[in-house]
Amino acid sequence: MIVAKKNNLILFFIIFCSLFLYVIFSNYSNYVLIDRFLLIVILILNLFPFFFLLTNEREQNLIPVFYLALVYFFICYSSFYFFDYWHLFIDSTSGEHGKAANYEPTDIRLSLKLFSLALLFFNIGYFALQKFFKNGRKGFAFLKIKDNKEIIVIALLVYFFVLFTYYFLKIQNIVPGLAQIKYPLSYLSIGLIFFYILRKKELALYKKIILSSLIIFIFFLELLQGSFAYSFTILIFLYVIFFYCKKKIVILPLIIGCLIFTFFHSFKIDFRELTWKLVPILNIDKEKVVMVKEGRKEEMSLTEKGERFLKSMTYFSQKFYEADLNVKINKLIKENVVRIYHSAESLRLVSKLSPKHIPYWEGYSYKILLTKLIPRIFWKNKPSDTLGNKFGHRYKVLNPEDYHTSWNMPVVNEFYVNFGTAGITVGMFLLGLFFRLLVSFFSINNKNSYEMIIGIITVFPLFFLESHLSLLFGGVLQTFVFLFIFILIAKNFLRLIHFHND
Repeated sequence: MIVAKKNNLILFFIIFCSLFLYVIFSNYSNYVLIDRFLLIVILILNLFPFFFLLTNEREQNLIPVFYLALVYFFICYSSFYFFDYWHLFIDSTSGEHGKAANYEPTDIRLSLKLFSLALLFFNIGYFALQKFFKNGRKGFAFLKIKDNKEIIVIALLVYFFVLFTYYFLKIQNIVPGLAQIKYPLSYLSIGLIFFYILRKKELALYKKIILSSLIIFIFFLELLQGSFAYSFTILIFLYVIFFYCKKKIVILPLIIGCLIFTFFHSFKIDFRELTWKLVPILNIDKEKVVMVKEGRKEEMSLTEKGERFLKSMTYFSQKFYEADLNVKINKLIKENVVRIYHSAESLRLVSKLSPKHIPYWEGYSYKILLTKLIPRIFWKNKPSDTLGNKFGHRYKVLNPEDYHTSWNMPVVNEFYVNFGTAGITVGMFLLGLFFRLLVSFFSINNKNSYEMIIGIITVFPLFFLESHLSLLFGGVLQTFVFLFIFILIAKNFLRLIHFHND
């Protein structure tokens, strides 16, 4: 097997060298020698692992969630420091950071040091003990795929169940506890459909188009709900399945996906304004009525949403086309780059204010993790996870009367918020170690097993470390057990009705 195509290695080498030269020769204001050194360290820690992935067949047999996390760190943290964006967004940063604190070069430097430590120990945790972990399992025999027909029948049954139950009937609004299984089932259906397309090489073109259109339909349904992030997460999920099955990195789809996301995301706010409304909500704790945005999903038909989506897209396209170059650049920056750098700017804020002005949380944000082990459907009064809102209030980013908005607390920042520099050092090491443990267990060498797809679905969401730890990891065990049992039931159901391959 050719472990990595030569052009992929060359491309990554060009990217690395270009950024290295950029760091060396850029005229950064307020930078000292140590800052450039830390930027080079970040560059190495963020990109060098990909050379290892591309040249190591053993590593390619693992679900690449660690490397997806590195992509997240590169986009949401590293590039922020590389391109010196804090001077552009000091008054208009995401989450109103500019109003929460006045920044000095030393504040930037501190957050840069903390992020360098985070990347360093994340890598150490993942790679240091790799020899002690067995790469991949064969999977349980009773989850073996019987044949291609079984795959597509289960996939389509789950797909239309999800489509009817969650997108048209909206059962999650009737029985909130069932909302937790929407995304695992959604991933399962589109994952199996895509896996079937990859697996059955002799599949007719028109069948591939029909099956692909089912995935695209879910993609656009999520867009029309205003869920732009999840829509494009679906595409990343499919890309992971492709890489895991084919051991190939194809750059063009990534570039096209990024361009499409940038375009759609640029008019996201306009679209939401047309499909969401302000409603009064009584906050019991404060006994005040506050105005919050709430979806109008139950009030608008898909046709209406589609029309408003096209209206938003057309309006943005027209204004963008008519604007001069500077206005276009500023528009793209305002609608895209500012949101992307929430994680880096949040770290800058919390490292400036804690512990000098706001004491460390000392593990408070991790207490809710134990409650995550019990599904809400079995615990009627299960505590709601409001840490994002509490985090925003604690650092004075949210309006004092806003008890609805969640201000994301990225995992790296959460380590610092709780235990400072020691929290980042120990926490990121353990996180890297945990990632290695997870992928070693959930990566199945046998591509003829449903457990392969179950494993990918279970660990895939963990790469986007912009949410706090309990929110990310609280559902890992539940997702695996649920999908494990679900596939078992589906296989036995088909066997009981004497389903067979004609």
